[in-house]
Amino acid sequence: MLATPRGIQLAPRDGAVTAIPIELGEPFALHGATVVFYREQQLWQSLRGATPTAIASGVVEPALIVHDRAQVVWIQNDPKGTRFMTVRGGKPHSITWVEGRVDTMVLSGDQVFFFEQAAEGRWRLGGVTVEDGAPVFRDWQSGRVPSTLAAARDLFYYDGPSRSVRRVSADLAQEDVLATGIICSPLAAKDRVTCARVGGLYELPLQGGAPKALSEQAPLISALATNGQEVAWLSDSGRDRLRVQRLVLPPPR
Repeated sequence: MLATPRGIQLAPRDGAVTAIPIELGEPFALHGATVVFYREQQLWQSLRGATPTAIASGVVEPALIVHDRAQVVWIQNDPKGTRFMTVRGGKPHSITWVEGRVDTMVLSGDQVFFFEQAAEGRWRLGGVTVEDGAPVFRDWQSGRVPSTLAAARDLFYYDGPSRSVRRVSADLAQEDVLATGIICSPLAAKDRVTCARVGGLYELPLQGGAPKALSEQAPLISALATNGQEVAWLSDSGRDRLRVQRLVLPPPR
C-alpha cells in the first residue's frame, strides 16, 4: 500500500494496482494498511482507503505525524520550540515540549525518538515515552543533522559527514558504529539494516560484517521500507509518476 497527498494505491503481489482517491494533504502517516492525516482541525484515519473516521478534534495543524497500531503522535513547531502531542479521549494531549526544532521522528512501541535541532547549528538525539512525557537525550553534536532515523530493537541513523551508520540502544545510553565508509540514505531497519545508494540496495548485518548487495539495478531511491521479509522502495519515474518496487529478502546472516 502506497499513500500520497492525493490518495492511496493498493498494490497486490499479483494483479493490477487499485487507485483510491482521497485528499490526505500533508502531513500524513502510513503504517501497515492505515493512514492518519489532518484536515480542518481534526485527525482522521482510514484503513485501506475506506471512508475516513475522525480520531481527534480541536487539533492544531501538525508539522509531522507518526503512528502504529496503538499510538498516534504528532508535533507542533513554532518559533519557541516543538510540542509533542498524542490522543486522549478523542482530544489532543500534550506529551512534552523541547526548545529546538524537530523534523525527524520515529515511533517504536510506546517511545518516540527524534532529532532536536538548536539554532546555533547543533543537534541531539532524544526520546520520550508517550505515557510519562519525560524526555532523555544524548549529548549535543555539531554539523548536519541526520535526515533518517529507523527503529528496530535499537535505533539506527546515517551520519553523512562521517559516512557511517550509527546504532544507539533504545535507552539512548550506548552508541556504536555499525559500518563506516559507506552511503546509506535512506535506510530502513528490522532484523538487518537495509541501505539505499545511487544504483542499488544493500544490507548491513546487525552483528557487523561486510555489506551485502541486494539489487544493483535500483534507480535513485527516495523512500525505503522493510518488514524483515521484504523490502520496498520508491523512486521517481517521470513527471508526476512514482515507481514502487519490492524484493523478497534472503534470510539474515
